Amino acid sequence: MQLAVLHKKSFSKKSLFNNYPSVINCTEAQLSSLFNTEKGRQVNLQLPGNLNLQGTVISKADKYNNLQTVAITLPAFRNILFSVTKRYDAANKAIYVGHLFNTDYADGYELKRNTDNTYQFIKIATGTLLPTCNQ
Repeated sequence: MQLAVLHKKSFSKKSLFNNYPSVINCTEAQLSSLFNTEKGRQVNLQLPGNLNLQGTVISKADKYNNLQTVAITLPAFRNILFSVTKRYDAANKAIYVGHLFNTDYADGYELKRNTDNTYQFIKIATGTLLPTCNQ
C-alpha cells in the first residue's frame, strides 16, 4: 500500500500597494462624498501619497435608516473592491469603516477612525488578517 505525501505549496501573493504609504489620511468629507454617488456612476477619491481610488459604484445599500454601504470596483487595482460603511451613533454622528483588499493579493488597506475623529487608511497584510485554511 502506498501512502500519499501531501506537500504544502508555497504561494507568494502579489502586492498591489507597495508604492503607497503605510498610513494615509482621509477626511470625513471625502468619505461622505462616496455616499452621494448613485450605483453605476464613477467616483474619484484622491488621497495623499498619490493613492487615487477611481472606479464605479457597483453596490449601494441602505439598511435600518442608520446604516449605508457602498462598494466600488477599482480597475487600476485589478478590479478589487473598495467597501465603505457609514453608520450613525447615538448622537447621530456619522462613523465610517471600510476596507480595500482582496484575498488574492498580499496587501490592502483598512479604514479606521482615530480617537480624534479623523480617518486613516492603514496598510494591512492580508495573510495575517485572513489566515489560510489548510484542509
